[in-house]
Amino acid sequence: MCKSKRKNITSLNSISSIPSPVYQCKKAFLLNIAVNCSLIRLNSSCMAVEFPMKVADIFKPLGGMSQTAVLILFGIHSTK
Repeated sequence: MCKSKRKNITSLNSISSIPSPVYQCKKAFLLNIAVNCSLIRLNSSCMAVEFPMKVADIFKPLGGMSQTAVLILFGIHSTK
């Protein structure tokens, strides 16, 4: 066997030719997400949503009372 062929065979079996565990995990994760998301899209039905054209109509629901919450951010709090 000539020297160049032997070198090619050994490079195929070298440790550097094996993908890293991080790469393999990421590839499997992305494949899993792609398969699951495509199944969810196929099984989900579309729903039509109608929005009011006038801003005043947003606060006047049919047959009921409307309340809007006023939220004020006082600061950023850590949960740690």
